Amino acid sequence: MESRAFGRGRNVNNWPAAWGGEVLLGRINGQHDPRKKPNLVLWQGYHFKVSDTGEWSLYVIQADGTPRTIAEGTVDALGTGTWHRLALRFQGTAVGALIDGKEVAAVTDATFEHGQSGLALDSYINAQFDRFAVTAD
Repeated sequence: MESRAFGRGRNVNNWPAAWGGEVLLGRINGQHDPRKKPNLVLWQGYHFKVSDTGEWSLYVIQADGTPRTIAEGTVDALGTGTWHRLALRFQGTAVGALIDGKEVAAVTDATFEHGQSGLALDSYINAQFDRFAVTAD
């Protein structure tokens, strides 16, 4: 799954690292009930979140609604007002995350084997997505 993201601003909130950016969602299996703590709409599955500062995190929202970071790091600042290419890749239990064609995470995780894909934004952040695609190799 791949998309181009155009960042226009940032909302600082450090849950999890790199919170405050664009998010690719993969293997989404349901929604955690927002009436339960932490009172947020949480999509159960894999989340690849990227911030304009270059911070990124790959995490999974587990069936009980708790997040578990499986990889995180920093690349050169992506800035705002520019297009960047984000991608999530799945093959069996292998999960990969890419920024502008460069793999930043390659992990093994079997929490979710299948599910839907999507895009998300942090609250009140202004961004655009283009060329969203889900492909099979």
